[in-house]
Amino acid sequence: MLEDYVQKIDAITRQARSETSLQIKLEYLLSELLALFEIPYEPSINETLKSQGLSQVDSTRPGSCWV
Repeated sequence: MLEDYVQKIDAITRQARSETSLQIKLEYLLSELLALFEIPYEPSINETLKSQGLSQVDSTRPGSCWV
């Protein structure tokens, strides 16, 4: 199962034309993979928190929140 995701990640990385495109596609793939284990993931939450001034940026943690 994970081999399939590694291949998908490789393909997405090679096809991405921008960092934003890469992020969007990889976040969707991460969401799909986590859903298999019934782990909810919503990357837009972090953007909402940032816009409200409630998010702290730290390079040692993932860029999105787990809900």
